[in-house]
Amino acid sequence: MLRIALFLFLVGGTIISLGDRFHIVFGVLSQNDQSFLGQAWWVPLVFGVAGLLMFPSWVILRKVFRGVVYPIRISGLIGSTILFLIAYAATGPFAKYAYIMTGILVGAWIVRLWWRTQTDVATVVFCLLLAIAGPLVEIGFSAAGMFEYHVHHMWSIPMWLPGIYLHGALVLVDLEGFFVEIGWISREV
Repeated sequence: MLRIALFLFLVGGTIISLGDRFHIVFGVLSQNDQSFLGQAWWVPLVFGVAGLLMFPSWVILRKVFRGVVYPIRISGLIGSTILFLIAYAATGPFAKYAYIMTGILVGAWIVRLWWRTQTDVATVVFCLLLAIAGPLVEIGFSAAGMFEYHVHHMWSIPMWLPGIYLHGALVLVDLEGFFVEIGWISREV
């Protein structure tokens, strides 16, 4: 379990921070500090902790819904992660097109659900819950003065932000399948 926790913290913190970097470069948001590679020093830590919290949340929800874990190879996980990063990156240069970006992100998520062989109720519910919880946490961080979105349509966040969380949730679902594939966790029903 320690290696899973380290993986979630280090890789999650790095990959999600990369997504946030797109927003800084395109002026979508600014942070109260830019001392760590042009970002606030706390960004990788917060995203690392987010990975540590979100992954077990998925596993618990899947068990509640009696969902099945589908093993996934590294290529599938990389593909899922790339699609997440594309969704994240697209909101940089196209941030001001709120309705269009929201429609594209949600539409692409629906296509990804349809395309997947392992979509079940637990996956859809987890994606929707993360699309609500993630932006709520960001509203809290923004209210605390840690960062500010320069493009916002509802409260202090962009309208399309939940769409990024929909895609990120699919990476977490795939991550469990990858951990099964490489033998880090057992396949449970």
